[in-house]
Amino acid sequence: MQTSLLQEFDMGNVDMDKAEANDLRHVVLTVFWLGAYLTTIITFIMWFRRAYNNLHTVNPEGCEYPENWAAIGWFIPFLNLVRPYQIMREIWDGTFRNAGMETEGSSSIVGLWWGLYIGGNILSNIFSRMGGEDNIGEMITSSRYAGYGALVVLPALVCAIVMINKVEVAEQKMREEMHEPDIMRHLVSDSAV
Repeated sequence: MQTSLLQEFDMGNVDMDKAEANDLRHVVLTVFWLGAYLTTIITFIMWFRRAYNNLHTVNPEGCEYPENWAAIGWFIPFLNLVRPYQIMREIWDGTFRNAGMETEGSSSIVGLWWGLYIGGNILSNIFSRMGGEDNIGEMITSSRYAGYGALVVLPALVCAIVMINKVEVAEQKMREEMHEPDIMRHLVSDSAV
């Protein structure tokens, strides 16, 4: 829609109502996208830390990093290119091992997720820099590539959802095998009930 508006503008057809409506739509979509993106990031890192904490609780000797690195590792430049992957491998392998479940072949989803995540972010950054704002032609190019940047990270999101579901199943089996009550049970004392 924005591209066609820019093309009309390039041909000399200027409709200010359309331009203002496009600007408003762009602002609303940007705010919505940013809110959804931040919510997803925060929720995933909270889950990531909880899953690593659960692994530490069950088998602290089997974890290479302190449990707070599951959150911190995302924010330290250059280290954030490897530490989340390393911790996710530990979560995946350790949780399945402690649940007595096979990980043969299925652990490749962790590498796929991380490759798609890193690759998607690189492509998103490249797409965001394509085009420019100096003339209508550059603005049209920039507008076309802006949407691609958001789409390239979707396969990583799908892999993350699959990993979360599988780890949750393994954690449930691990709790059942250990005959432990639900992880939230410790928050309510018998005297409070």
